[in-house]
Amino acid sequence: MRNRKRQQRLACVRHALQRWQRPIARYLRREGRLWLWFGSALTGVLAKSFFEATQAGQTYCPSTPQVVMALVATLVTFQATFERYKDVQAGTSLLMQISLAFQCGFFWQTIFNDLTAKR
Repeated sequence: MRNRKRQQRLACVRHALQRWQRPIARYLRREGRLWLWFGSALTGVLAKSFFEATQAGQTYCPSTPQVVMALVATLVTFQATFERYKDVQAGTSLLMQISLAFQCGFFWQTIFNDLTAKR
């Protein structure tokens, strides 16, 4: 009797997990892409600082204020760029999506100026 109840409970749990497996996987794929876009954009902002330092003939050593500024710049421009290119995400490869997010981070000043000019 105990064994039968245990099997019924396990079957119920298994059924619940199978039922929620697909929506959870879809949610994680979407959220994972979101974090990947954010990380690529943040890397682009930091790469812009590195590029400007190398153009000036200086060595680049990121400080805490620079990293905080890069994080703020990414947060400000991220939602607009992610929403603007949401339609592109469906038909392009992951490498192209990462490259686009990196480019948006690298040219964040241009994007920010574009966003503020429209308001």
